[in-house]
Amino acid sequence: MAWDIALESLMPLTVTVEKVLPGQYDGYGNPKLSGVVKTYKARQQLRDQRLGGIGVEEVTSTMQLYLNCQDVLTADDQITIPGIDLRGKKILRIRLVDDEEGPHHTVVYF
Repeated sequence: MAWDIALESLMPLTVTVEKVLPGQYDGYGNPKLSGVVKTYKARQQLRDQRLGGIGVEEVTSTMQLYLNCQDVLTADDQITIPGIDLRGKKILRIRLVDDEEGPHHTVVYF
């Protein structure tokens, strides 16, 4: 099903995402940002959710961010949520959720 505009009432936040430049790093090994910033409607959810093993260990996500976004995001992209400090929070997983018509929304697990 296509994006239902009524779902946006469940997404009170407006977040920004700045993509990284693939394969480009600064002198400290940090990914270089593209300078292109997009905004998306979003919903934050605070709950513990176990994520299957990443590498050799299972991890627990303590915050999930649901985005009205069908773009491909990476763990290196910079996400900014007004009023929420993400320092120290690492992106553990990103899931692009499909419906019967294709990509529908994205869930970012912190």
